[in-house]
Amino acid sequence: MLHGRSSVLSRGSLLLLCALGLYGCSRAEAPASGAQAAAAPAQAANAARAKDAAPSARKVIRRAELGIEVASASSAQAEVTRIVESHGGYVASAARDVTAAEGERERAQVRLTLRVPAERLTQVLQRIKRLGTGSETERIGSEDATDEYVDIEARIANQRRLEEQFLQILKRATTVTDALNVERELAAVRTEIDRLEGRRRLIAKEAALSTIELTISTARPLVGVSASDFKVSASRAYSDSIAVAAGLVTFAIRLAGVAAPLSLMLGLPVWLALRTRRRFARRRLPAA
Repeated sequence: MLHGRSSVLSRGSLLLLCALGLYGCSRAEAPASGAQAAAAPAQAANAARAKDAAPSARKVIRRAELGIEVASASSAQAEVTRIVESHGGYVASAARDVTAAEGERERAQVRLTLRVPAERLTQVLQRIKRLGTGSETERIGSEDATDEYVDIEARIANQRRLEEQFLQILKRATTVTDALNVERELAAVRTEIDRLEGRRRLIAKEAALSTIELTISTARPLVGVSASDFKVSASRAYSDSIAVAAGLVTFAIRLAGVAAPLSLMLGLPVWLALRTRRRFARRRLPAA
């Protein structure tokens, strides 16, 4: 990016020099233009030093991951939404999964993406954790984007000054070719300004609103025994016995299907050989 910016600056400087030479500035105007050109870098340096000296708010992006177990996932989701909205935040996304095996209670899991003001992140996390009745997991991370934010602001200021220079050159352009060249460079500068401003707004938004990835799960009961549980167990045992019996029958059928061809292939030659041997033995007995 530095290489592209320096190339834009060099081209702008060349265009400025060509415009000054082609448009025939007088000797009286030349010293004034030279003085302004010499004063511009000094003003930019003073502005940069003043900006560095002034204290700027830090841009820290904070993210948290939290998992809780509750008695009812639906009730907890509604309460979390109310807590977040009362602190000036909102629910960015929500997903719900419900799983249930045969004879067991439904177990729901809700995944929420929450955006809350950065200064109220700790309060919101504390209130959400109070809703949990089981185990919980928590992870909090942060990223300091202050240096990037300040660098982007400096780049935007430089691009703004370059834009002003191109506008001044455009006013003095007399030929269509010169005007098109200046417009092309001016469009590239404005595109870079839009890109930098978009990145700056994104950093400011991420720093102002922290993100919470919340997972709400239904807690499993430690002990749950009832008549329905015994009925389910008996039903499962009966199903298992039927499955085992069907497996044995299937195995026997498959074994017979494999053994029958093998018996024909191996047993028939052996039977013929034994029969032939007996005939020869019977013939030898009368002769003896």
